[in-house]
Amino acid sequence: MVLGAGLVTGPLVQYLSDHGFKVIVASRTLSKAQELCVNAPNATALALDVEKPEDMERLEGLTQDADAIISMLPYLFHVHAAKLAIKHKKHFLTTSYVSDAMQELDQAARDAGISMINECGVDPGTDHMSAMRVIDDVRRRGGKIVSFTSLCGGLPMPIDNNNPLGYKFSWAPRGVLLASLNKARFLKDGEILEWDSDKVFSGEHLVHIDELGLDLEMYPNRNSLPYKDVYQIDSAQTILRGTFRYPGWSQTILSLIRLGWLNLNESADLAGKSYRQVTLELLSNDGRDGLHEGEDLRAGVARVLSLDASIEKKILDNFEFLGLFSEEQKISAGTRTRLDGICSAMLSKEEMEYKPNERDMIVMQHKYVAEFPAEEGKKENITTTLISYGLAGGFSAMARTVTYPVAIATRLLLEGKIEQRGIIRPTTPELYNPILDELENSFGIKFVDVYQ
Repeated sequence: MVLGAGLVTGPLVQYLSDHGFKVIVASRTLSKAQELCVNAPNATALALDVEKPEDMERLEGLTQDADAIISMLPYLFHVHAAKLAIKHKKHFLTTSYVSDAMQELDQAARDAGISMINECGVDPGTDHMSAMRVIDDVRRRGGKIVSFTSLCGGLPMPIDNNNPLGYKFSWAPRGVLLASLNKARFLKDGEILEWDSDKVFSGEHLVHIDELGLDLEMYPNRNSLPYKDVYQIDSAQTILRGTFRYPGWSQTILSLIRLGWLNLNESADLAGKSYRQVTLELLSNDGRDGLHEGEDLRAGVARVLSLDASIEKKILDNFEFLGLFSEEQKISAGTRTRLDGICSAMLSKEEMEYKPNERDMIVMQHKYVAEFPAEEGKKENITTTLISYGLAGGFSAMARTVTYPVAIATRLLLEGKIEQRGIIRPTTPELYNPILDELENSFGIKFVDVYQ
């Protein structure tokens, strides 16, 4: 049973159907589930809203009838579905991070004799797999990792990068914006650094991607510190995980945050207001003195945000593109937070959607420094790179790289080829070797390792 029928779920349903599994696709929006079943003859759609008490009761019955539950729901609902899987001794899989609440289910899952595979998408997921394949190789050769960075981003292909923000949605926009509010913790040269979102998006840190022949911007993402234990790289003095975007994204997000447009406080009076009206109100928030007499809105925003002259035009043009200075563009009914207002503004822009002939790409790159104590002075610089493109007229790169890994893991699990039980990340050869091999051989999703 697959819970959720979002933008990335199609390859998962088709893969399992093609491999002879009967698949139930349960979604709040029946039409979305039905659409995923069109080319998957062994798949059946049904309506299920996990926010309704009566449907939660139905979920238990559906869980009893399944062999494995794959949750593609928002992360808040994973734990409830996982508890039902434990109760009825059914395997459980998801592409999401292991939350503290999920980790607490480890012993119960072991006692039930089931596997609960988490972080089995692209990031998290194949980032773990491709990294551990190299890290394990270094260990086998007597080496140790002293520096590790891992960067990943889902972006339009350069030829289809045709809007001012340099971004299009291949998964839920709210998730993209919420992730922008996370603090970042990482290790650099032995020092633990903790940055709030203001620091995360300050500056422009560029990384040249040889395979693309261009620079991408990176910023640190979430908490990198647990990966010292997850990857068992105690010797590492630098551990950083981050996100790729086209240049200019960070300064735009930072400006939205500083002005107050990504605020999550609920307000009942947002709906029906123009975006210009809310932007004007924000100029008077937090002790600001509002728009000065005779000053236009663009100039007022630039002054309040103290925008540097080198980026001022780009930021204001991006605000203009989103409609934040528009009196005609209204905030839609049901909008409760300003962040959701920005989601709506982005979704209203055709330029931020992939047209049928446009393609996305996943760019992932790990960089490692390895030392070999038995060979005094020997070091290796290793780079692992993935560039994966969406298929013209087919599945996006995001959909393929997020859900083929969990689909393959599900097949392996139901075929009895995974013996681990409890909460699992795909960091062992039992999981990462067959998944990475099938991704490369069947789908052309290939990680290239370069040793220097």
